Amino acid sequence: MLLVNCFSIGEVLVTKNPCLYPGDIRRLEAVDIPALRPFIRDCIVFPVLGSRPHSNEISGSDLDGDQYWVYWGNELTVKEIIPPLAYTPASKKSVPEVTLELIVNHILDTFNDQTSGIISNTHSVIADRNQNGTKSADCKFLAELFPRAIDAVKTGEQINMERVNKLREEYCEKYPTWMMKDDKPSYKSESINGHLFNKVQNLLIPNNDYRFIYMKYNKINKDISINMEADDDMNEQHYFRNKRLSNFYQSFIPSRYFSTFITLFYHKHRLIIIIICLFIYFIAF
Repeated sequence: MLLVNCFSIGEVLVTKNPCLYPGDIRRLEAVDIPALRPFIRDCIVFPVLGSRPHSNEISGSDLDGDQYWVYWGNELTVKEIIPPLAYTPASKKSVPEVTLELIVNHILDTFNDQTSGIISNTHSVIADRNQNGTKSADCKFLAELFPRAIDAVKTGEQINMERVNKLREEYCEKYPTWMMKDDKPSYKSESINGHLFNKVQNLLIPNNDYRFIYMKYNKINKDISINMEADDDMNEQHYFRNKRLSNFYQSFIPSRYFSTFITLFYHKHRLIIIIICLFIYFIAF
């Protein structure tokens, strides 16, 4: 057994985004190991002992590049830590032989997959409208289904959306204003998200700070253009007022539109594309 010098530095809250279920927030004991300080920065190390990995308790995470949120301050406290969901992973799809046709089909079929987004949006509406919130049975179902939808690209699982579509019909005729679905009917939410959204409607950013944020954001996201309007009646920017977030017109890189075009074209001319890919493959190799 390997023994190292370590000492406890107190409890921390750990979760990841998106956090669809309260049980995804874990309260763990943080341990400092001085010997690891020169080697690990901005990294969380989970223990290997125990009945279940802590990472799996958090949205069924499988440590494939997930980013975690860790809080060690004193201002935010969680009174009740709820047990995590089961998050049973789907078995990976296997085939006798991986062919070029299978690879092409898989890539093009997942180009424009919106399953995870639909599940997440439906969960948000139900959590906002159901009196039990994220603890409701429907939210639990969607929370367990979401990581499987995310990993479907790796596992090859075909997510059954029958129950999800029924929940959309039941709950999603209107969306809370904080979701900013401007093309959909909306309602004023009384949830905590609704209150926070209404609060920041009146958030003011001084003009100098506004210019700094604009320049910094523009440098970080060179492929996204921002169009924020200034108020006519004062020399400050109402960052969120009157749904100003809807004025963040995002012009994504052309590859997204290209991938959508390829997907639509592919479903109509699947055989032609496969023949072209096979032709290129044999020429190259």
